Amino acid sequence: MPIVKLNNDININYQLEGNEDGGLLLLIHGYGSWMYGYDEIFSLLTKKFLVLRSDLRGHGDSDKPIFEDDYESTKQTYNIEKFAEDNYLLLKALGLLDKYPKISVYGHSMGGMISQVFALKYPDIIKKLILGSTSYTMYSEGMVKVLEDLKSGKLGDLRESFVITARSAYTLRFKKEHPEYLEKEIEGKMKCPSQVIFAAMENFIYNFNVKDQLKNLEIPTLILTGDKDSLVPPARSYELNELIPHSKLVVFKKQNHGINGEIPEKVVDEIIKFI
Repeated sequence: MPIVKLNNDININYQLEGNEDGGLLLLIHGYGSWMYGYDEIFSLLTKKFLVLRSDLRGHGDSDKPIFEDDYESTKQTYNIEKFAEDNYLLLKALGLLDKYPKISVYGHSMGGMISQVFALKYPDIIKKLILGSTSYTMYSEGMVKVLEDLKSGKLGDLRESFVITARSAYTLRFKKEHPEYLEKEIEGKMKCPSQVIFAAMENFIYNFNVKDQLKNLEIPTLILTGDKDSLVPPARSYELNELIPHSKLVVFKKQNHGINGEIPEKVVDEIIKFI
């Protein structure tokens, strides 16, 4: 995939494909993932829209700046605001806003958190916003415990912890029928250095909460969730629906966190109808 240098000197790996007459759709992936986590919906969405996806900084094949022996400086490099700004700078670097002054945005999980900040920061360029399996905050005692266990090694080494996370995101049937999908997800996660994994998680737990700002979001918003999501409680999607004025909630029955991989046709159908 091509690499582009943003004006903040971060090199971003991206892919831009699809129907140029259908409008531009920006995909923002989640925590510890990469743009290939959208493979199943990307191939469907490109039939309808011009679709841009990329690896976030610290993820996939994009730059991974790390301050050795200075975790606090590294942590400041991997917050939700920086991820959101990178996506805006990517659009600018590719000259896409000249042709598409209004775009649609879909973010899943942490990508949904980034998308909320993106929409609040750059509302004038967004036509439609889609939030998948996400929340306005991730702070809870449970998440704090997960972070502590991850950093202390109680969940095993990084690969072992990634296996646990990947398996917990999908239904039992899907895991049995598609073991190769989980392997691909773990492969993507292994591209993230441990400093990035810790920093990004610490930031979205302690330094992300847009609950009080969402009442100001005037962008039509679609919220997607599975009713069996074990990573982000479905209740958070119901709350988002209450907090965002012009929003619609779609709940997929008997679905866990990984809706893009398990039911791509249903996810894409809702996105196309909404846009």
